[in-house]
Amino acid sequence: MKNKKIFNKKDTDLPFYNSMMKKPEYFNKIKKRKFKFIKLSPAEYMNECCKIHKSELFLEESMISEEWVKKYLNDMKNGDKFPIPILDYADGVQEGRHRVECAKRLNIKKIPVMIIEEVKP
Repeated sequence: MKNKKIFNKKDTDLPFYNSMMKKPEYFNKIKKRKFKFIKLSPAEYMNECCKIHKSELFLEESMISEEWVKKYLNDMKNGDKFPIPILDYADGVQEGRHRVECAKRLNIKKIPVMIIEEVKP
């Protein structure tokens, strides 16, 4: 299964980040935020979550609900597209652990991730 069939790079499922994609100049100049898309393995994503939250991997993994993972896996196998995960280093936010766990279980090696960073003066 290819990740391009699972993830929709035009949607984060979060209005703030979707707005950032639509108005990058505004967010760069006014909000002092920039973004890019990179590909990470599920393990790399989870390690970055640890860095953002200053936590341990077992704590990040404990936030993953098996019930949601099973639901998402079923939806993914049925062809549903999911918002891309985000790693916001500027504000210490991540969104996407369940989707990343599903990608791992589907043996997807790399997933698209939206990276948000603060614009340095």
